[in-house]
Amino acid sequence: MLLYGGRTDGGDVGDTWAWDGTTWTRLAPAQSPSPRTGAAATFDPVRHVVLLFGGSTGSDETWTWNGQGWRRPR
Repeated sequence: MLLYGGRTDGGDVGDTWAWDGTTWTRLAPAQSPSPRTGAAATFDPVRHVVLLFGGSTGSDETWTWNGQGWRRPR
């Protein structure tokens, strides 16, 4: 399971976390979407990536997560 973003008392965050069924692990990818809350995400079973779209930034950016890092599709 993948978790991205969220909100703290300091504002939106851009953290990426993975759940292995027992433990949450904070990941440190080389690049990430901007901090946000309220984004939509789904799994693409054809390309085997998670798609992340939108959120509190008001952006229409789409990002993909391949299990190792974030990428903005062109």
